[in-house]
Amino acid sequence: MDDYIKSLLKDFFEEAFEMLDRLEENILILDKDRDNVDAVQEIFRAVHTLKGSAGAVELVDTQKYAHRFEDLLDLIRDKKINVDDSTIDILLKGIDILKELINCASNESVCSINIEGEIKKLDDFKNSKLGSETQTTTEDLNTETSSNISNKYDNLNLDNDILNTIREHKDDGLKIKLVYVKFNSESPMRTVGGVQVFVALKEKGDIVTSVPPLQNLEGDEFYQDVIYLLATVEEDNDIINDITFPETTDEIRIEEFVLEDYEKIAASKKSKEVSSAIKDEKNVNKDKKIDRQSSYLRVESDRIDAMMNQVGELVTNKSSYVQYDDDLSSYGKLISTSINDIKKYYRDTIVQILRKFEDYAQKKEIKDLRANYINSFNSKLNEISKIEDDFKYTLDRYRSSYQLLTRVTNELQETVMKIRMVPIAQTFNRFPRLIRDLSRDLGKEIKLEMYGEDTELDKSVIETLVDPLVHIIRNAVDHGIEMPEDRVNAGKPRVGTVILQASHEGNLIIIKISDDGKGMQPHKIFESAVKKGLVSADAKLTEREMLEYIFAPGFSTASKITNVSGRGVGMDVVKKSLEKINGTVGIDTEYGKGSTFSLRIPLTVAIIQALIVDAEKEYYAVPINSILETIKIEPTEIHELEGTEVIKVRDEVVNVLSIKELFRLPSRYTDIKSYYAVIISSEDKKVALLVNNLIGEQDIVIKTLKDSITKSEGIAGATILGDGTVSFILDIQTIVGLGTKRIIERGKVNTATTSKNELRSFINKLKNNEILEANGIE
Repeated sequence: MDDYIKSLLKDFFEEAFEMLDRLEENILILDKDRDNVDAVQEIFRAVHTLKGSAGAVELVDTQKYAHRFEDLLDLIRDKKINVDDSTIDILLKGIDILKELINCASNESVCSINIEGEIKKLDDFKNSKLGSETQTTTEDLNTETSSNISNKYDNLNLDNDILNTIREHKDDGLKIKLVYVKFNSESPMRTVGGVQVFVALKEKGDIVTSVPPLQNLEGDEFYQDVIYLLATVEEDNDIINDITFPETTDEIRIEEFVLEDYEKIAASKKSKEVSSAIKDEKNVNKDKKIDRQSSYLRVESDRIDAMMNQVGELVTNKSSYVQYDDDLSSYGKLISTSINDIKKYYRDTIVQILRKFEDYAQKKEIKDLRANYINSFNSKLNEISKIEDDFKYTLDRYRSSYQLLTRVTNELQETVMKIRMVPIAQTFNRFPRLIRDLSRDLGKEIKLEMYGEDTELDKSVIETLVDPLVHIIRNAVDHGIEMPEDRVNAGKPRVGTVILQASHEGNLIIIKISDDGKGMQPHKIFESAVKKGLVSADAKLTEREMLEYIFAPGFSTASKITNVSGRGVGMDVVKKSLEKINGTVGIDTEYGKGSTFSLRIPLTVAIIQALIVDAEKEYYAVPINSILETIKIEPTEIHELEGTEVIKVRDEVVNVLSIKELFRLPSRYTDIKSYYAVIISSEDKKVALLVNNLIGEQDIVIKTLKDSITKSEGIAGATILGDGTVSFILDIQTIVGLGTKRIIERGKVNTATTSKNELRSFINKLKNNEILEANGIE
């Protein structure tokens, strides 16, 4: 297979999967509104296009199945088959088959699908719905020889424009007819017969073309046999009645024009031009195609990621200019001070000299010498002053350039970030099918409501969200929503509701998954956790802390294992997946009323705003969206409560966690008179992070740590600051957890001592970019 065909196949696969997703969406729309004609038309159009494109790239099985799928859809469109549950089931099954066929082709793997068997299932369903006793087999459909088909289309030579027009008419629900007319050669009006029929046919529909064309029929030459290609909704008998003229027409015959058959014959007459065929199939609507081309450009995600990395380097370099500006300002002040000192020294020196030589001041030689001396000093001072002025001018120009660089970098960063943003709808849209299938398997009646599908997230975040959402929704359906009879007995609507909604909140996306099921009992969860040895029976926990155990690996309260859940795998995946993207999950539940899972996720995981803090002359980055406030405190304001250090922030007591103790940093500051407390929060919990100094806010590029250092609790990643300094990014969720659970003890911050020692060693090594890269930071 040459590179050109490979590129065509790549385009086909990308568009095919998108088309199948839209197909599934429309089938689910049809499931809710069984009389939705637009949905049926969209489904038919998509399958028709998919069939043609598959044929163009020679995916025979896909084309064959899509063709029979289209036959079924045609009957549904013509209302010869009613849309009921079994119809929706067979349509969704058809989409699954097409997905599997295309997936196998894209992976170049052998497909286990018995295509003839699946086609037979379609035919059996169709025939059962039509009440037919005869069943057309796959072999029967293949008995029509290519020679018989070719006789039908021998005299047709349709160009791409005509084929596109035919497709548009088919998509609009019109039928394409071949109208064969044999004219009477003995009639005195024989030369006008062709035009006469043409005019009559125009009243019945749209004449796509004729053989010979109209301009020939309007001439003086007689054509005994004429073919008209008509797009119409009229029945054959009505057409024949209206175009029968006894004085000119001898014979009229109407047959259906089958586009696929014509294309096969046309392809056999000339060399296969795959690119042309694909172009033809894509031009379902010429105007729409032009609009799409002008609005969208397909770009590989790897290229966008590479662009994001380059923008990240710009952001890092931009930050370095802040330091340069500070340095230059310091140099400027130093120069000004030095010049002023020189001027003062000069003046003092001149005064002293003049005083010593007052007796000789009136002598001409001394006057001239003094004048030369003063002029020389003034000249040098002027030169120094000019250097100072030039430096200030250059510094102003530098600052203007820096401001321009900052603006352009920020705009570029924002633009690339927007490119990476995709609507969460592409994730949400897979759940109506999931809910439908699960509810049918479990015998429940459930409806799904979705809001905020247009909310945008970074593509990498979207990809990470799929598994957590699937697990939460499966649990809501299996454990949350009750059986219909139980709901009615409890005074609830028979149909349960699952609500999926997304919204913005600052730099975060909030995704809530709610159900109106039976809710959870925190004490039952606590009892299960005790039985599994996850917690001591004597532990004093709040209800919120009890609920946290559903995220423990292997935890389950299910009394029996089902195909859906009950094995204790799933909810721990939710938390771990969210931690990878610095997200959090919270639970609100009321027994008998339902539960809500709230996912708080950063808009992007590539570049974030952070507060750089200094702890024992080591720099750490604290994500801005986790900071509530910063306050300056004295050591005397730190108190001990039940073995835990705390401070009072207004009327609230907040646990204190020292970065120095957390990472076992050596003392580098002496005679400490004050600290800064950075109040951070996660899942409605607060901790005061104790640091020596606040360096400032800046955008940082998150670098992934591949070293064993990632085992250290409290470290989420690393970044390189503008001056080349390595700064570790704090894992806020873990740190808040350590602080609020009060497991921090003075002198024993963490049981992972070995990991802490590795961290110390690692920090000492990371002094330049070469070592940084060598230690596994991307």
